[in-house]
Amino acid sequence: MDYDSTLFEMPIVEYRPYRSFSSNQSSTLLFQLFAGVDVPSGGTVIYAQANPAELGLDPVWSIGLKFNFDWRYYY
Repeated sequence: MDYDSTLFEMPIVEYRPYRSFSSNQSSTLLFQLFAGVDVPSGGTVIYAQANPAELGLDPVWSIGLKFNFDWRYYY
């Protein structure tokens, strides 16, 4: 099977309960609710070398929650 796909993700809500800055470091905490769609294209199943068959692939929708802790130290 051979296919290509493109994933699109869109943030719905972001929440930063913690953010800190100082002269040599910074940190932040992020929660993000997102939705996405994976759009396939060009799906082909190869039964034999001379007889490839086209596939009808549907988009796949998803929803999720991301958690990110970012800490940086500056010299």
